[in-house]
Amino acid sequence: MLFLNKEDSAKYLHSFCPQKMWAGLECTELIFAQEDFSCCIEYEDQDGQYYYLAKSITNWLMPFSTSILIATEYGIWPSRENLHLFQRVRSSYSETTPIYMTPGHVFTGLESSDLITFLHLYMLFGWGGVISTDGSKSGFFSHDGWFGLLGEGCEMVAHDWYYG
Repeated sequence: MLFLNKEDSAKYLHSFCPQKMWAGLECTELIFAQEDFSCCIEYEDQDGQYYYLAKSITNWLMPFSTSILIATEYGIWPSRENLHLFQRVRSSYSETTPIYMTPGHVFTGLESSDLITFLHLYMLFGWGGVISTDGSKSGFFSHDGWFGLLGEGCEMVAHDWYYG
């Protein structure tokens, strides 16, 4: 796993997804509506469902050789955050800088379990951000509890989430 600062995260994301919609990552904040995405999933953690959703999204993204997860919204719901836990997880990868300094996480295809774990923590903490692969799939997740997905087969993730 590789940890990236905001600028390098934006460059990495643009190498995967040249869409203009991600341009806001370089300046201020990404602002989207659910209508901007082919598939949307509203979520709230009931009976540990965040883990199931993180796993479903990661499985949909596969196969990939590289993926990136970038935290763009954090500190919005401080009562939900456990920064100590998050830093302890990151320190297990020898990363000691705080999330605001290195918000990007790059995963290889062999680290899909790690991607699930980090995405799960992001959702638990009420964070928002961007996820993308070196394929043609990407998504945005909001601190307000919804995930917007772009790419082939995204409707299956939404269907499984609602009816699985």
